[in-house]
Amino acid sequence: MKRTRILLAALLLAQPHQAFAAKVSLIVPGGAANVRAGPDVIVLAFDRERLGDPIEKGRFLAALHASDRVVSAAGARACVWLGRELEGPGLQCLDSYDPAPALDFARAAGWRRVAAVHTKSYESFFIDLRAAGRRRGVELADVRIENLRDLPAALPRALKSAEAVWILGDSTLTEGAAFEFAVKTSLSRKIPLIAAGNGLVARGAFLGIETDRAAMLRHAVGVANAAAKGLPAGAAADVPAGRLIVNEVLARRWGVRVPGGPR
Repeated sequence: MKRTRILLAALLLAQPHQAFAAKVSLIVPGGAANVRAGPDVIVLAFDRERLGDPIEKGRFLAALHASDRVVSAAGARACVWLGRELEGPGLQCLDSYDPAPALDFARAAGWRRVAAVHTKSYESFFIDLRAAGRRRGVELADVRIENLRDLPAALPRALKSAEAVWILGDSTLTEGAAFEFAVKTSLSRKIPLIAAGNGLVARGAFLGIETDRAAMLRHAVGVANAAAKGLPAGAAADVPAGRLIVNEVLARRWGVRVPGGPR
């Protein structure tokens, strides 16, 4: 399989650029408008306050609808907004953290099945996450939530056969009542909860991941440039390494061994 992928990448690279060229829009956070990408990539800053103006919103969406593909590195809220507003161009949301440290932790801890809770906006991220998990011997169970009303039934059902639960970035799942429900379910069943960032660990998650945002933006540029050349997602630069944060209180309470010792 690995050799086949290498040969495929070589064939793609050998073809004329024009045959695969695509117009790509890269969405970055509002404070990162100085990001530069390749000539076939338009960089647009996502600013919710500015987009509240109908004229600004119309211009922004017109630029995106003129694209073949939209790559967003502006965070979960932007991804939800884009998923609701876009019609036509494919949308790829890049999460603001690297999942590799959590997958490595899961493998070391002996977790073989992890329930991954996500919305439609994070479908592409889930697909990549599942592939990365399988390479480590960790199966990511697909728990897709169409709306928040699905969560109370879907999450307990998924945890019947999972050793951990992973809440993927969407702010509808990481904020408010949805996340509190996930935490309560995790604690009551003593099943570790994986989420993004130190703030969610402080609110009850077992594992969190922090990534250098500047490095993440560089990765997003690599993904967008590859998309503009018609290369598969795997041809882009690797996601920047993240820093794993462990809830030491829960680790001691549940007797979970932290690989590498305390962090």
